[in-house]
Amino acid sequence: MNKRLNSLKKELGVNTPDFQDDTKSIISRVNDTIYADPGERKFFMRPRLVKIMVAAVLIATLGATTVLAAMNTNFLANFFTGDTSPLAEYVQTPNQSVTDGNYTLTLEQVLMTTHQAFVLYSVEALTDEAIAELNATNEHGFSTFIGMDTISFGPVDWQSAWLSGLSQRELLERRTDTKRYFTLSADILNENEEDFFIRLNVMNDPEKIIIPMATNVETRKLVLGDQAVVQITPLGISIDRVNNNLHGEFTLDAIAGISFRMRDGVVKTFSQVTQTQGGRAIQTTEDGNLKTTVLFREIMMLDRFESIILDDTEFNFANPAITTPFVADETLQPFELTPYFREAMRVPLKELCENIGAKFVWNAETNSATVTFRNSTFVIEVGSTAILKNGQTIDFFDEHHDEAAFVAGDGRLMVSVRLLDLMGIDVVVTNQWDSSRNLLPVEVWRWIILP
Repeated sequence: MNKRLNSLKKELGVNTPDFQDDTKSIISRVNDTIYADPGERKFFMRPRLVKIMVAAVLIATLGATTVLAAMNTNFLANFFTGDTSPLAEYVQTPNQSVTDGNYTLTLEQVLMTTHQAFVLYSVEALTDEAIAELNATNEHGFSTFIGMDTISFGPVDWQSAWLSGLSQRELLERRTDTKRYFTLSADILNENEEDFFIRLNVMNDPEKIIIPMATNVETRKLVLGDQAVVQITPLGISIDRVNNNLHGEFTLDAIAGISFRMRDGVVKTFSQVTQTQGGRAIQTTEDGNLKTTVLFREIMMLDRFESIILDDTEFNFANPAITTPFVADETLQPFELTPYFREAMRVPLKELCENIGAKFVWNAETNSATVTFRNSTFVIEVGSTAILKNGQTIDFFDEHHDEAAFVAGDGRLMVSVRLLDLMGIDVVVTNQWDSSRNLLPVEVWRWIILP
């Protein structure tokens, strides 16, 4: 486990302005996404002795999908799907506040492990000037208050614990004219159990609220031969893997070939059980290994795992020294897919289904497609931004750009790239930049799909 990371050095933001459907405008938009707005952020870390590659750490300003209540289970529901009650007893509710007369910062709820941190905090504006600052937006309607220039979070002792990724979002349904609630999650390295802190930087002489590192959440360490060391909790997984440079791409070399056999015998892929939205930090350690930490989609109590699979070997979860050969299904293998762009990134649906072994049925009467994949059914209608998953409507309407499904000139049905996350599929985008770090046209990008 590498322990020489340093604090964050550079921070970038995201913007999503309207633009025309041409290559120049596309490049302009993505450049804005990387460099402009605090609405969605990316962080790049510079360690003291370790070279770091950060794939993408996203700060989303979308509203939470569940309404926060006083129950601890609902606190965790802001970060995970499914039943979060098994870890409810570990959530702390400190309700600790600091104020400078203009703002009050309150640490509402928190859950810490040695590898993850989850925080709910609120900011209340107390003066007219502070209220105006709290509610300020840019020309695109995005808040200019949220961001890491506004809030600081990290270990009290940066020499013993480190932050390797952070994401944040506002709970829009709890917003008032004078008060905002935000969730914050982070990948951390904190085996020495150092205390963390949170601070509102816009305060006059801001005070830190100390977050004690106290956790009883189970962490399991597994040594997978001479190829990887895994640290796993019910919340997520950290992998330190030998870099065999099989793909020549950091993310693929870090996570490709990893899957899990569950107690019921079902094999689930890395993309299927981990969160793909929000990005992941990929780092090269000084011994050349690749290290990544990522959250699960839902709380995964450790007794649900039968084994961890790495490439062609299956390691028993209770005793990784017990191994068996593994042959992966072709539909679980990474493959290339050419992206399509029209106001938003699109997926050629039928081509996707053919590669992942999903059933695709076209209904000419309703002008819609039905996809069956991993015991879920998805209905996509041409001209609609909504996707029906197992009878539940999920709408991707965005006032800034159209994400409705459409039939391209070559007859292919194109759907929003966000369908991939609903299906439990990840995508790695490569060939985006030239040698001078200028963004290349979308048509030369390469997508690697990880089922």
